[in-house]
Amino acid sequence: MSKKLETAALTGLMVMILFTPLVLGVDTAQAASIYDWQSLLESTSGETTTEKLLVGIANANLGQLAEAFEVFSSFSRQEQGPIGEFMESQSKVLEDSPDDLVALNVLAYGAYVTGNTARSIALLEQIIARDPENVWPRNFVALLYGRQGDFPTGMTHLRQALKIEPGNQYTHLLLAWGYKEQKQMVSALYHYLRSPDAIKELKRHDVF
Repeated sequence: MSKKLETAALTGLMVMILFTPLVLGVDTAQAASIYDWQSLLESTSGETTTEKLLVGIANANLGQLAEAFEVFSSFSRQEQGPIGEFMESQSKVLEDSPDDLVALNVLAYGAYVTGNTARSIALLEQIIARDPENVWPRNFVALLYGRQGDFPTGMTHLRQALKIEPGNQYTHLLLAWGYKEQKQMVSALYHYLRSPDAIKELKRHDVF
């Protein structure tokens, strides 16, 4: 990029930043999910391994990503067995009710916790198809795509998430990451500056 074009791009970036409203604070409101994740969170103690997984899933669907990652990273090797059994039971639920959103989430995030990223992505795609207005599965699957190096696919979900919830700082932060990895630095900087609180939240958990 020539110096003149770079200056023009940066000028345009500053204009966008100045005239685009910034939502201060990380918005963790439920984004039009078809399931009431707040009620699940409030009714689940988290005392057992399976309940702890459900708490993390509810956190993830409510946009409480720092809390979700704290839960997901807390499982011990000994808890892998109960998680696997829980996933098996939810697979049977899906045989009778293929659209059961809780069962799909248990399988998707259970796969993530047990290290099966490809399986987690495939299930999150099914969740997005059934719960399309909830931005949080889109953000999470974009993160997983990014970790596998598939930024274009992940960013397709992020652009759609931004249409649903333009002020979502996590979406902006993930877009900043994707643009940075693709050497589109002006776009990366724009989205990075739209996500100050999300940066602080996720940095504590080494998400990137």
